[in-house]
Order: sequence, then structure tokens, then C-alpha cells
Amino acid sequence: MKTSDPHRRGFRPAAETLETRQVLSAGAGNTIAIMPGAIRAPGVVEQIEFKVGRDSFSAPPGRAVLLGVDVVPTTTSTAQPTVASIRDSAGNPVQAKTYATAKPIQFQGKPITPAPIVRFDLGRRNAAPRTFKVHVAGENNSVGSFLTGFYLVGDVNGDGKVQRKDLNLVRKALNSKVGDPNYVFDADANRDGRITPQDLRLAQQNLGVRTTILPLVTADLDPDTDSGLQDRITSHSVVRLTGVASAHATISYKETDNKTEPVQVQADASGRYTVSIALAPGTNRFQVTSQDAFGQEISGTIAPIVLKADA
Repeated sequence: MKTSDPHRRGFRPAAETLETRQVLSAGAGNTIAIMPGAIRAPGVVEQIEFKVGRDSFSAPPGRAVLLGVDVVPTTTSTAQPTVASIRDSAGNPVQAKTYATAKPIQFQGKPITPAPIVRFDLGRRNAAPRTFKVHVAGENNSVGSFLTGFYLVGDVNGDGKVQRKDLNLVRKALNSKVGDPNYVFDADANRDGRITPQDLRLAQQNLGVRTTILPLVTADLDPDTDSGLQDRITSHSVVRLTGVASAHATISYKETDNKTEPVQVQADASGRYTVSIALAPGTNRFQVTSQDAFGQEISGTIAPIVLKADA
């Protein structure tokens, strides 16, 4: 599923059933988390909760974490979502700055809207994660579903960390804008459609910051438990699945027709996990759900696994 907002051309979050056995096909660049929401009535503000802490972020001493927050309508939605405010657990507003430059750029007939950037202090080494909420409103009394994307400012290559090679990529794209061959979406820190010295300064402020949060979870059947051809038809009554998710995320497997008991496992510090699952005779369809420390939940079904005695 692609979003329809022009300034999120590279943002393609979608929970879907895939033959490749990926629960989420992100293609999301430096987006670290994607959370859905819906504005249910005109004037109603939706709240999207997330957490920031040392369990999923790290930064050099004295340096804060810069995250961008972007909201877009889902493909078929008529919503015009906008970030009204970002607040802490006590309801106090958190400063979120939008870095706009010159006049708005038009892309496919629509203005590109800069995304607010928020500075988060991780606190002392043993500080507990802090809870925040993005308040999303519908412009022009619009209603409908939307997606909130959180991205790591300056992470141009999308590897979850801001390094000097990212700064070099920003420098190479300087003075470009949407439509230019050297424009790089993930180098556009403030999401205003231009690569300017402001984007380089923002990336420099985030130098050394890392995160273990990912906007995806994968699920792959171990070939050793897929007897004969790798066709997901097996004679093994217990199979192994492996995958990648956010570090320490909780991964749940549930057979959609309740033929077997649900199974839960936790990803390790690198985000990798392995789970053994009992199959029922015939076709087994599993829903896979990942819940991480940021508050992101990803859920989707994977291609069926068939238990057949003569496979």
C-alpha cells in the first residue's frame, strides 16, 4: 500500500500477506516506526502513543535524539491529517519545530508540507523510557484513516544510525530539490522538498545517534523443517520460523482458525528471533504480531504452511 501524500514518496508502509513471507514490506528509508490511526469525527483529535528511552535509542554524551514526525492519509482515505501537538505523559506540550525554507514547493500540484522535528533527551543511564503522544487533527474538518511515521533525522542510508557517511550523502545532495536527479528524500531532514544547509545542520546535530527500532517484522520458514521441496508443504509436525524485528520485540504467532496454541518469543538484541511451532494436519495460517519498545505494533498474515504426512 502506498500513501497518497506527495512529500512521502519514499514512504510505503503496509501490513500485508506476502508470498515472500514478509509481514511488513516497508521500503521506508529512515522511517523507524509506523503507527496507524483514524480521525473518527470532524474536530476530533486522535492520539498516537510512543515511547523513547535508552532501551531502543543511544546517543553520545550530552546529545539528544532528533526524531521527525510525519502524518499521511492512507491510500483510500480522505483525511487531511496534521500534527496538532506532541505532549508528554502529563499532557505538557513538547517543543516540536518545523523548519520551513522559502515558499512551499509544489509536487504533482500539491504543496509539500515540512514535518515537525522533536528533540528528546534520553536522561541518565538508568532512566526509564518516557511516554509521549502525537495529537493528530484533520484539517478542514476531514475524517478518515492515516499513518504516523517517525524517522531518525540524518539517517540517509536508513541503517538506524547517523554516521559521517550520512553527512557526506547530505552534502552530495545539497542545493537539490524534488524533481532533481540528485535529490535524496532521506537527506531532506525537514521534509520541505529541498536539500539545504539546514538539513546538513540537523543531520550533524544527530551524529552518533542510533536506534534499534524497525518498521518491519519478517517471518521465514526454516528450510530444514520444510521437507522435500521448499514449497511450505511439510511432513514435520513442528516447524521452525526465523525472522528479524525491532530489538527485544515480542513476536506472537497465532493460527487464525485456532487449530494450534499461540506461541510467543522475544527477539534478541540484534532483532533476530527463532520460534518453533506445532502444526495441525492440513493447512495452517498464522497471524504474526510484533510489539516493540517504541509502542509500535505490526501485524499481518504469512503464506500458509501445510502439514502433509507424505510431503
